[in-house]
This record gives sequence, C-alpha cells and structure tokens, in this order.
Amino acid sequence: LPLKARLRDVDSPAKTMSPGFAVVFALNYMFGSGFLTLPRAFVDATVPVGVVLTLAITLGATASAECLLDVMARAGAPLHVPELCRKFLGVAGEHLYLFMLVGFMVGALWGYAAIFALSFEAHGFLPEMELTYEIYVLLFGCVVLPFACVDLADQKFSQALLAFGRTVMLVVMTTTAGVALFAQGPLHERTASSRPPFARVVAAAPVVAYACTLHHSVPQICGPVETSTFVLNYVFRVAFFLAAVFYVLFSTVIALFFGDLTKAAVNLDWADYHLTGVSPFVRSLGHVLAKFVVLYPAVNVVATYPLTAITLGDAFLDAFFSSSRRSRTHLVCCRLFAATPPLVGALCVSDISAITRFTGVFGLAMCGVYPGLLALAARRAVPEPTPNTSALNGPLASLTLVVVGAVLCLTPLLDALNAAIAASWAAEDAPNSSSGLRHRDTSFPY
Repeated sequence: LPLKARLRDVDSPAKTMSPGFAVVFALNYMFGSGFLTLPRAFVDATVPVGVVLTLAITLGATASAECLLDVMARAGAPLHVPELCRKFLGVAGEHLYLFMLVGFMVGALWGYAAIFALSFEAHGFLPEMELTYEIYVLLFGCVVLPFACVDLADQKFSQALLAFGRTVMLVVMTTTAGVALFAQGPLHERTASSRPPFARVVAAAPVVAYACTLHHSVPQICGPVETSTFVLNYVFRVAFFLAAVFYVLFSTVIALFFGDLTKAAVNLDWADYHLTGVSPFVRSLGHVLAKFVVLYPAVNVVATYPLTAITLGDAFLDAFFSSSRRSRTHLVCCRLFAATPPLVGALCVSDISAITRFTGVFGLAMCGVYPGLLALAARRAVPEPTPNTSALNGPLASLTLVVVGAVLCLTPLLDALNAAIAASWAAEDAPNSSSGLRHRDTSFPY
C-alpha cells in the first residue's frame, strides 16, 4: 500500500485532514514556547551567526523529516518512530531513542510550566495578592494535571485557533519592535561577543533545534492526510520554510532592538511596554497588545501541556504494561507520572535559556542523528527507492545529518561537563567562601 494509506490506520482510520491542516499541525509542534528563546540566542551568538544557523538547521530538519517519510515507506507497515527504531536499529536503538524522547518531552513540559509562571509573575497578575513564581507554578499544575488525565477529541480546529493566536502574537511583537527600532534605534547596544564562531554555533544550536523539533510526531502528522504520497514531502518543506522565515524575521528584529536587554523568554520584554506622546485610545491599545504578548504564551501552554503529557504518558503505558494488563487506573497513573516531574523541575529551575539548551540537546539527536541513522539502515535493508525518496534523504544527506548532529549534541555536553568540573575545583579551592543561592532576576532594567 502507499505510505499515506498505511499511515492512515496508525491512530484513527476515520479521520482525515487536508495538507494545509497538516502544515498547521507541524508548525504548532515546532512553535510551542521554543521560539520565545530564539532572540536571546541570536544576541548571544550574534545576529549573522543566528540567521545562518537557523537557515541551516531548518534545512537539516526538513531533510530529517523526509528521511523519516522514506523510512516509513520502506518499513512496509504503519509504524511510529520507536517501532521504526526497533525494526531497523534493534532493541538497543529503540531504548536509546525512547531515552532521548523522554528527555526532550520532559524538558518541553518543564519549559511550559516556567513560561506560564514567569509570564504571570512579570505581568503582575492579581498584584494585591502578591503571588510568587512558585505559587504560579502550583496554580498551573492544578489546572493542567486534571486535563492530562482525560481523553481529548480531535484537535485540528483548536490547533488552528492556537496557531492563529500565535501568529498574531508574532506579528505584534515583530511589528512593535521593528517600528521602535526604525523610529528610535536600538533600546540597548549589543556587547560584541569574544567567543569564536564555532563556540557561538554550539551554544545556539540546541536552542534553534528545540524550536524545530517535531520529528517524533511525523507519523501522527502524516497519518490522516488525504493526498498523494509525495505531497507529504512538501507538507514538511512548506512547514519548515515558513518556520525559517518567521524565526529569522522575528529574532533578528527583536535582537537588534533590545540588544543585551533581551530576556530569555522574550515575551517578558513587553511587560513594561507603553506608548508616550499618543492619544489615549492608542495608549490603551498598546497596553492591551502588551498584555496579550505577555500572557498569550501562558494561555497557549495551558492547552499544550496536557497534550504533551498525554503523549508521554501513553508512551509510558506502552512501555510498562502489556495490552492485556492495562486499565483506566494504569492510564491515569502513567499520565500523572509524565506530567508531575516537570512541575517539580520548574519549581527548582526557572531559567528558560538553561531549560531550552538542555532540551535542545535531545532535540538535536531526535531531529538529526536518529533520522539519519534510520535512513541509512532502512536503505541497506530495503534498497529499492520509494515514492518519498528524494535528494534530501539520500545516503549523503543522511550521513551528513548523523555526523553534524552528533558533533552538535556532544560538544555542549562536553562543555557542560568541563564547566561542572571547573566549578567543583573552584569550590574545593575556596571551602570557606559563601555559597548562597543566586536569586532569580525579575527586574526590568529599562
């Protein structure tokens, strides 16, 4: 059977959608909250390096998605990515992929909780109650945990609505920052980076990769699409092209305007946004837009967190319980097991940049290394070309994904290990020094 016909039976054979909705789903999987950290990465890496890196990673992500399409066509059965890993890379390859998947999804959930709490804390929501970051994390948990325990119906229209709201937010942020940049110049100059270009690439690559990772859900996106087989390739080409355009324009304008004042979650830069020298109506409109920019990511992650927790919880259910032993209680426990630890992590660490870099390392493995390895192994097992075969998933492209992805994955891990060792030595050299915790900076310097 053609790939599209076989994939339609993966989850729900009765539900179909157009390629346009598939593009919307792909963009929603990518955008999440990861795009909010891109401007800070552009500032740290310098804007030219950030632009080139974003274009390169979105091209590589497109090739990775097409590798997975080709692998699914060679598998001869409607399989999800972990099953593809077991078929072509063995049980050890499947287990390592599941480890990467859990790391990525836990990091994503962790970031969602931190984004919610930081957004409401920055906006001063219910100021008379003086709620802290930690209280907002707990309130977020009270909202999302019940939704993670129930089944959700078809999401295509709600996902389209979320995509529309996120697009409006991107346009508002880019337009207001761009107009201000044109009218008054940068709010703050950017400090010249002293790091070599490769070090800047390594630091920013996990952040960009996190904003481009959807590859664990390629079969779910393709399954219900009613179209000819090769059009699936164009679904991802269009999605990643649009993502690249959005990411470059959005991050460049904001990084140039805010400079070193760019926050790790850039929507927080609008918490003190106000207009002067304008009519009361325009001033009120600016206040409403600023409130929308700060709070919409929080509203968005309330809807996204349960979906991600359900996906991860169901994966735990498949891993821990056979189909004959499953019950509703097992399902609820697995979903709570998936949804609760990231909330605890958000209570301990709120640095969005750190969370994104941690998660992005797993994203690099999932959107670079594993699709390339699968493509090479599947081509060796089934050498005949498929309708999804293209230059972007050929042997050279697949090998390039593996090598470049591995380098970009391992280098940040080695840097983190060296930093940890250096910090340990410094602590041993200064045993009597004060080691108090550094408080989170919630000030707004401008």
